[in-house]
Amino acid sequence: MNRLYRRGGLSRKIARVIHHYIHFRYACHISPQATIEGWINLPHPLGITVGHGVVIADNATIYQNVTLGKGAHDDNYPRVSSGATLFTGSVVLGGIEVGTNAKVGANAVVLQSVPAGCTAVGVPARVICPGSTAK
Repeated sequence: MNRLYRRGGLSRKIARVIHHYIHFRYACHISPQATIEGWINLPHPLGITVGHGVVIADNATIYQNVTLGKGAHDDNYPRVSSGATLFTGSVVLGGIEVGTNAKVGANAVVLQSVPAGCTAVGVPARVICPGSTAK
C-alpha cells in the first residue's frame, strides 16, 4: 500500500480503498504511510494497528491485536526487522528496533530495542537473550 500511496493520484485512492477494506473486514488499521518491505505473515489478522512511520521488513510475523506506533514522548516509530515475531497483544512504541529473528511475547509492552535473536517479555518488557540468565 505504501508504494501505491506514494505514487499519488489514482494510486493513492486505490491505497485508501485497500486500507478501508482491511479496516472494515479485519478491524485492522495499517496506515498507508507505513513501509512494508516485502511479504509479512499475519496468521490471525484481527485488531492489528500499524502507525504512519512504522517500517516492517520482509518475513516478519505479526499476530492479532498487536500495536506498533509512536510513544507518548517519542515521535519516532518502530522498525521490525526480518524474521521477527510479535505475538498476540504485544505493544511496540517509539523509535526502537525489533531485531532480526527477535520475538516479542504475548501482551508485552516494548519500550526499548530488542537485539537480534533475543526475546522481550513482560510489562514493561525485559529483554532475554540466548545464553543469558533470566531474572
